[in-house]
Amino acid sequence: MSGPYVYTQPTYQPPPYYTHPYTPQRSPFIPPSNLFPSPSSPYVELPGTPHTSYYPDGYRRRRPPSWHGGMAAAPPSPSFLGVPLPPTHNRRHSFGHVNRSPWPYQTSSQHFQIHPLLNGEAYVSEFYFDIANPAFAPLRRVGPNHTAMVSVEELREPATFPTITSMRVTHDAIPQWPIDLELVHGEYDVSGALPITVGDILWMIHSSLHRQISHSDWAQLSQSEETAIARAYTRRYRSIPSSAQLEASQGVKRIDYLMERHVFRGLVRAQDEDGFYHWKLLT
Repeated sequence: MSGPYVYTQPTYQPPPYYTHPYTPQRSPFIPPSNLFPSPSSPYVELPGTPHTSYYPDGYRRRRPPSWHGGMAAAPPSPSFLGVPLPPTHNRRHSFGHVNRSPWPYQTSSQHFQIHPLLNGEAYVSEFYFDIANPAFAPLRRVGPNHTAMVSVEELREPATFPTITSMRVTHDAIPQWPIDLELVHGEYDVSGALPITVGDILWMIHSSLHRQISHSDWAQLSQSEETAIARAYTRRYRSIPSSAQLEASQGVKRIDYLMERHVFRGLVRAQDEDGFYHWKLLT
């Protein structure tokens, strides 16, 4: 008798032809110890000290279901079982058809329609994406005290209509680090220009902001900025006890520059620049 089937959440894999303009740092920057609270510091438990969580307050991730041999239940759909989805180049479908996307359709300004998960003008409250989480984990609320990962199929939906193949995302707090997505024609582009998807944007935002800063980046900060960013760095790695030592060893990352503003709140259109469609990241 075969063992029980256990559902494994499919993971989103970004297409390999989106380029990233940044080179990872080889030497992590660790702030001076006098700038952030030690475990015995009174700053750790002061009233009002924010406690970072990678899941919404009062929510927890839903436990994945499992199916046991002999159960009289309808089998799950192939996509729910983790059967591989069609290749990336076959993902041409619109986020507007209601039978496949659970999110209500929204319209953004300046002649672009943007996917509801990305719309900073009418943000979907059921969507929760903490960029500070070291894991890429876009979530949706599915009931009282429960969240679940946004499906791979939803992440593969086009980000905008009309669709675009180049895009720049910036944040007002870190304008020195724009996030550029640009399609590079090559072996993976087998069916013409493919649109940038919801998952592409979320993945690039997450991976960009989890890049380490350089020593020269730190040298440009004021003393008050150093203190605030060092404490954000400390809160971030202490929020994940299972891998706190690893995260601490990687030093300050760009996400720490956002301090308390690390939960995704959507994108809004901005003035295009350098040949890119430009969007502002809200957190």
